[in-house]
Amino acid sequence: MYGIRALLKSYTLPAVVLLLALSCAALVLGIRGMNASHQRSIALGEAVADAELIVVKTHSGLEEAIAGNGKTDLDPLWQELDRAMSLLDSTLTGGVTTHGESFEPLGTGALRNDVEDLKAKLALYTDSARYRLEQPSDEESASQEFHTRLSQFERAATAVEESLERRQLANLDRSRRLFWAIMTAWAALVLASVGGIFVRERRRRKAEVALQEAHERLQTQAAELEKHRAHLKDLVEERTAALSGAQQRLMQLSTRLLTAQEEERRRISKEIHDEMGGTLAAAKIGVSQALKGLTPEQEAARAGCECAREALDRAIDGVYRLSRNLSPYVLEDLGLSGALRWLLDAFTRQLPGVEATLEDADIDDLFAHDTQVVFYRIVQEALTNIAKHSDARSVSMTIRREENSVMLVVEDNGRGFDIRKLLEENPGERGMGMRTMDERARMLGGRLEVWSQPERGTRLTFTIPVPEESS
Repeated sequence: MYGIRALLKSYTLPAVVLLLALSCAALVLGIRGMNASHQRSIALGEAVADAELIVVKTHSGLEEAIAGNGKTDLDPLWQELDRAMSLLDSTLTGGVTTHGESFEPLGTGALRNDVEDLKAKLALYTDSARYRLEQPSDEESASQEFHTRLSQFERAATAVEESLERRQLANLDRSRRLFWAIMTAWAALVLASVGGIFVRERRRRKAEVALQEAHERLQTQAAELEKHRAHLKDLVEERTAALSGAQQRLMQLSTRLLTAQEEERRRISKEIHDEMGGTLAAAKIGVSQALKGLTPEQEAARAGCECAREALDRAIDGVYRLSRNLSPYVLEDLGLSGALRWLLDAFTRQLPGVEATLEDADIDDLFAHDTQVVFYRIVQEALTNIAKHSDARSVSMTIRREENSVMLVVEDNGRGFDIRKLLEENPGERGMGMRTMDERARMLGGRLEVWSQPERGTRLTFTIPVPEESS
């Protein structure tokens, strides 16, 4: 119902305008039709009057011809009567007469009957005139008939003129009725339009008032929302600052923990190297001295000492390897590039079935010792993860020196993994290793990018900035 009402409101004014246009068109068409009918009546009246005038003039000429005993030329008189007959024929059938007059066909009705009767009377008159001129012996009866036919023709012409006058009066009456009907319709439509415009204007003003009130309410709400937004912005900035500070403190704590861990490893490595290494070396020297003091007959004791010396050799190698793992003294001996090559060689010795390639660059002079240790630990952790989890057959390590940074790429063709599941759904030793490498990269101001897909391998990309004094 609301939709229909809205539709009517929307189309009321256009409908009124359309009705006004249609009524104007109807008035114009009606006036044009009645004007055309009036013009036809005038043309028909003029044609009848011309025919009557022709007949009267011809009658006078015929009277003169009769009185002149045939000395008058009759051809022009007969031609005039023919012209009068042509005028009457044209009014009935339409067309152009021999003398240039044009008419539309006259429709059926009383007027047509009157014109046809007038035409018949003209024909009778013409016949009586010819008879009057051809029969002078019967002068009285022929003259009487001649005048009678003229009178009949004139009465018929008068009847046609009266019919035309009545027709014109009827057209005029219809014009008045049509005019007043159209004017009445116009007045009604105009009143309806004015009423509709008044109603629409009142509704528009009410809508403007309602819209203004809604606008004021919206402005009030917008002001309140702006206050809430500003308050929320302050809260977000406060929470963001607190979170940023907490994150920074957490990063500092993590850095201190890793630094402390590295220092503790260095201390333990030194103690193992100095104390346990020295003790085992002294034990090996003692066993060697004991072997020198044995006689050839003491084969059992000699075999025991040999086994003890071999065990001591293995223990010394294990102590030195453990010491190197705890604190990479190889960095001091070989430099960063050499230490990384040594680390990759040790990886291939541990996994002889794995093919390892290295594409390195000289980066020994770019970083301080502590930075080199962190760099070394990142590569060590990456190779350890590959050895434990990837089941790879090929490993490549690429070190590229760029303008302001060093990029390290470690890639394998192992089983790969789903990164999201590893870091979010099932955080374990491997996920902890990833986080440790990422944290070490952040310690150096760099970043870690990990790409991996199941059965398609893994690629770790470390980008570490070079200090300005080194670059």
